Amino acid sequence: MAAFVTELETLYHNEPDRVFYIHCFAGRGRTGTIAGILLSRLEKLTGPQSLTKVGALLKTRVYGFGASPENALQIMQVLKLCPQ
Repeated sequence: MAAFVTELETLYHNEPDRVFYIHCFAGRGRTGTIAGILLSRLEKLTGPQSLTKVGALLKTRVYGFGASPENALQIMQVLKLCPQ
């Protein structure tokens, strides 16, 4: 997962006009995990700050209910791979 996020980060820096669309089945669990790690790297956020931002962004969706990331394992992955 870290390698995938690193690849996205590299693309972001090399192609600043490129649009990224990250989505899984419901757009919360795996999407929130990848988005959380990527946002932490791009915006220099800690893991908890990134999780807060991803959760707030989810609420802006038309059907923005539930949590993002969805479960404890996904949250732990974000915290593990985000700078502290």
